[in-house]
Amino acid sequence: MARLSVSGDGLKVGNRRACGRAGFERRRLGGAIPKGILTLWRSPPRTSPAQEVLAMESRIASSSDPPRPVGLMRKLRRAGGIVFDRVVWSVDRIFDYRHGTDTSGTIKLRDLRIGSKNVDHGRQYEPSPPNLFKQGMASLSIDHADFIFVDFGAGKGRTLLMASNFPFAEVIGVEFSEELHRIAQRNLAIYKSRRIRCAHRRSVCADATEYELPDANLVIYLANSFDGVVLAKVLSNIEKVAARRKVYLIYCEAIFSSLVDASGALPYKKPIKLPRLIMRRPRAFSSLIVYSNQKL
Repeated sequence: MARLSVSGDGLKVGNRRACGRAGFERRRLGGAIPKGILTLWRSPPRTSPAQEVLAMESRIASSSDPPRPVGLMRKLRRAGGIVFDRVVWSVDRIFDYRHGTDTSGTIKLRDLRIGSKNVDHGRQYEPSPPNLFKQGMASLSIDHADFIFVDFGAGKGRTLLMASNFPFAEVIGVEFSEELHRIAQRNLAIYKSRRIRCAHRRSVCADATEYELPDANLVIYLANSFDGVVLAKVLSNIEKVAARRKVYLIYCEAIFSSLVDASGALPYKKPIKLPRLIMRRPRAFSSLIVYSNQKL
């Protein structure tokens, strides 16, 4: 607040700058006021958010300035991003062209019939890029034969196909959509790569929060298939196994990594730096973190 002081025949209030800092508007009442007479400040009248929006629209409509044109560099970046996405999506489909499978593309959950109570906490299906999966697997120094691979949110099963190229004791995919589960089963039957080193592969139609993890050493793959509400329950189940077994969690697009950090079940953490070409689009598959209850 500006400070009042007596001067001459009346009151004067501090300077205009002090008034502005206090959030008041300086006004003189009744026209010109002789020096030394009362000078007042009033706070500006309060307006509702709706009135502010209307006032803003009125100012924009009355403005004579033409709209600012989009710069050439911005246009080029926008066009380059579209071309890049098209190229990456085309390259992504090479996996299916080579193996005769159906794992590419994105599918929104609203286009699927899902009976799970956690459908509102799920995310759309989008397959992991092969190079991203290879980066995660390369960070593990383990004897694969002693571990079971589990993919939460397996979708059409691409990750299961790629995991079967490693000599895991078993490869399991957990998917709560019956339609995606059936596609994954077909892909597992079709996939006949010479690189297959795990014969025990299967897809399970189940909710991630209700699936009981095997009592064995685990490599768990998570590609941000659900939000933090479901992840918290999944981490609780992982914690039970981690108390007795070795557990590795490959978490890509790790938006809710703070939940994993806070759980304490997997105290060791190793962020993996990814090359730009792995990313599907800006901010998608842009992070990869490996967690474990073993030193990394």
